[in-house]
Amino acid sequence: MILNVIAPDNYNKKFDELRGYLFGEKKTADEIFTSSTEETYNPDIHALKDEDINNELLETIVQNIFRKAQLEKEYCIFYGQLCENIIKLETSLRGLEVKLRNTSKSLFRGKLLEVCKQCFEKFFDAEEKSK
Repeated sequence: MILNVIAPDNYNKKFDELRGYLFGEKKTADEIFTSSTEETYNPDIHALKDEDINNELLETIVQNIFRKAQLEKEYCIFYGQLCENIIKLETSLRGLEVKLRNTSKSLFRGKLLEVCKQCFEKFFDAEEKSK
């Protein structure tokens, strides 16, 4: 998987690959406005919708990022910034302003919070503690 080789020195390349896996060929309004093509932004065509995201792939990516952040403590901030950038990108791709109030519409953020909650609950689970 792509996350096995993502590091600060290849971040942009790997972020673009990760973006492709999660969001396909979707572009933000700014990307279309600044492109050299004559294409105009149409929210019905270009804006990201929930059904455009593969939930199984999303779950796998979020779990891998979370696991790697736990295991590679020296890169914990790096993975946090990666998550922040993915959430901002998803918000932009949905045609929304990148504001705190709009991040609640991010499926990536929702899945990340779900994985965090599950991990936290395992911490207090007596059966998990015995392992």
